[in-house]
Amino acid sequence: MYVNGTQVASLASSGTITTSTSPLRIGGDSIWGEYFAGLIDEVRVYNRALSAGEIAQDMTTPITPTDTQAPSAPSNLTATGALSSASLSWTASSDNVGVTRYDVYRSTTSGFTPSASNRIAQPTGTSYNDASLAAGTYYYRVQAEDAVGNISASSNEASAVVGDTTPPSAPGTLTATGAVGKATLSWGAATDNVAVSKYDLYRSTTSGFTPSAANRIAQPAGTSYTDLTSPGTYYYRVQAEDAAGNVGPLSNEASATVLADTTPPSAPANLAASVSGGTVNLTWTGSSDDVAVTRYDLYRGTSAGFTPSAGNRIAQPAGTSYSDSGLALGSYYYKVQAEDGAGNLSGSSNEVPVTIADTSPPTAPSSLAGTVVGTSVNLSWVASSDNVGVVRYNLYRGSSAGFTPSLANRIAQPTGTTLYSDLGLAAGSYYYKLTAEDAAGNVSGLSNELPITIAGPPPSGLVAAYSLNAGSGTTAADSSGNSNTGTLSNATWAGASAGKYGNALSFNGTNARVNVNDSNSLDLTTGMTVEGWVKPTVVSSYRTLVVKERPGDLAYGLYANVAGNHPEAQVATGGQRVLEGTSAIPANTWTHIAATYDGSNLRIYVNGTQVSSLAATGTITTSTSPLRIGGNAIWSEWFSGLIDEVRIYNRALTAAQIQQDMATPISP
Repeated sequence: MYVNGTQVASLASSGTITTSTSPLRIGGDSIWGEYFAGLIDEVRVYNRALSAGEIAQDMTTPITPTDTQAPSAPSNLTATGALSSASLSWTASSDNVGVTRYDVYRSTTSGFTPSASNRIAQPTGTSYNDASLAAGTYYYRVQAEDAVGNISASSNEASAVVGDTTPPSAPGTLTATGAVGKATLSWGAATDNVAVSKYDLYRSTTSGFTPSAANRIAQPAGTSYTDLTSPGTYYYRVQAEDAAGNVGPLSNEASATVLADTTPPSAPANLAASVSGGTVNLTWTGSSDDVAVTRYDLYRGTSAGFTPSAGNRIAQPAGTSYSDSGLALGSYYYKVQAEDGAGNLSGSSNEVPVTIADTSPPTAPSSLAGTVVGTSVNLSWVASSDNVGVVRYNLYRGSSAGFTPSLANRIAQPTGTTLYSDLGLAAGSYYYKLTAEDAAGNVSGLSNELPITIAGPPPSGLVAAYSLNAGSGTTAADSSGNSNTGTLSNATWAGASAGKYGNALSFNGTNARVNVNDSNSLDLTTGMTVEGWVKPTVVSSYRTLVVKERPGDLAYGLYANVAGNHPEAQVATGGQRVLEGTSAIPANTWTHIAATYDGSNLRIYVNGTQVSSLAATGTITTSTSPLRIGGNAIWSEWFSGLIDEVRIYNRALTAAQIQQDMATPISP
């Protein structure tokens, strides 16, 4: 016995198998009533014992059908077209086993070759309805197929025309009656297998004329028409047309004499106007006419009592309303007249005056910004736009955030500009807002609110100050007045708005620094403050902010970060005093750090808050060595990132003074 191709049991047995005339059963027997539950497939019976290899081969090989004979070809294929389908029928095929289905093929080209790509159906019977077809001519063939996939030769090719090919009937009797300025026509309705969609109406001045596109005057949907035309005798014919474009026979010819129209329409009345922005919406009561009003002539003047003429006619609408758009500010006057097909003009309507006023406010100013220079604030903003024009800006200044602009706090009304300087301010916090105003007094919404701080008098004792705002060149100017100018060595300018305030210097972390020659003012003795803004890209190892070198060591200095990534202050007072901050400053973020020494304590401040202190006394060692920013020449400790607003004092600042420096850019 084998299971899944592997022998699982055996029993010694010999002799010839007993033969029997009883049936072979699959899935159940009639001796003991033993019935299988489930699926059975690929049953084989051999008259010899197979090897394990042969059994494994049978496991992976389906039993091959023995039917190789194709059915006979279907015959007598016919195709009959309808509005949106084609009906097919054919004579059945024969097969040695049996036909299971027919393959129906369709093409739009005669003589086509049947393939899987143009097979449209596989019905089991000898007819098929090919539905939902667009109008056109289609060609068909059919093949028969048996259960094992043997396919017959193709049937004959049959074709069918799908769509509406039946024209409507002729319209009923056409009659024509002449009158002043018109001929009134009517006819009996035509019939169609689907529906009549319109009537083609033809006119000529000659009896017995041949209708054509050139003399077709209208295509009404109904069975009547009024032909508004000039005086004369006219001849008419009509024919019906369906949606498929099938045109039926012509009607009889009818004639009518049209008389001259000399009567003008009545004057339009109740002309009224409403204004919406730069558009005037006009309405009036319609006129009457012995034939028909064909249009209205609308006139616009710039002064009361104007005379309508072709020069001030602005439109000829067919209805009793019109919108006159795109008007400039000003006063306008309107009148309207009616006109018939013969060109007869009515009298004028009443005159209506209209004023276009500016009611659209400007857009709100945006991007209000300011810079502090001493006790002044230089303000700038992005201009507003207006449908007419901005004439002024209203500038407001408050003393608290979220203040409400009013006449009491409006400080200026600059015109035609997006710049203003607010001068002579006392120390304190200020808030600014702005609106735009046009000539009609329309006021825009508010700009953003801008907070500004004016610092008090700068702390005394400043010996060097570097705003680092030059943006070009190889020197860093000293704004303290002590001429401690620095020279750039591999440091580069970061960009106009890259710094904490304006520009800044970028240091590469490998060899960039600023060198400042020694001077008496830089030889600090009894006290010091070193401070600056840093935005490091790397927060590790020893990263110099400012150091005053001495042979083999520092006289005083401030590191942005040391081994523990903390800021560090150093001062030499007999021995070297070293103080670290308590935590690392973040990378890629502006942080203000400061170190002070007052003869008793060395302190470190981060963002204006003291974070650590160390008792230290004595006079700071002086040295003739240079001051360095961003790197030193003793241990080659290089800063990586941006440095801005560096200050050095010869005394210890208070926390409040450090906070004031933080909020106040260095002034030239």
